[in-house]
Amino acid sequence: ATRERVRATAKSLGYRPDVVARGLRSNRLGILALVLRPLETLDSSLPEGVDYFLRFAGSAALAAMDFGYGLMLVSDPTREESPAAALACDGFLFSRPGTDDPHSEMPHGEGVPFLSVGKDPARAAYDNWIDTDTELMTDLVLQHLDDAGATRVALVAGTDPNSWNLGAEAASRAWAGARDQE
Repeated sequence: ATRERVRATAKSLGYRPDVVARGLRSNRLGILALVLRPLETLDSSLPEGVDYFLRFAGSAALAAMDFGYGLMLVSDPTREESPAAALACDGFLFSRPGTDDPHSEMPHGEGVPFLSVGKDPARAAYDNWIDTDTELMTDLVLQHLDDAGATRVALVAGTDPNSWNLGAEAASRAWAGARDQE
């Protein structure tokens, strides 16, 4: 009876519990973090005609909602100047980890679940990543070019040491080596 009187009084006063305080008690805010790295801005993540980031973020938001979570864009939580909210999330989602990426290590140290799209090439033993099949995709593209009669195929890849660039280069070198090409 007392609980009901307190709730009725709180409602009549327009009181709403602080969701952050409730999250502290339950150790769950219901928020997953989509990490934006320092060099990733909407401009740099969206080259002309490519909408990867928007599709990725939109799909992640819908999937999070299916599991009762919200998705929040946060700045890089491994940087000292990041807001505290970047570390308060229930889990992290990031893409294109580089070699020895701090994003692969920080969540383990904090005990926070994370998932990366692509693997950290130096931490392949971690199972917290989704395989992007970079090598398979590169092989398919190269085979298509070969079938179309291409005679001088070159790979133009990024310089970041991430699994996408490293995988594409390895597949391209293997493909060229099998054909005695440079």
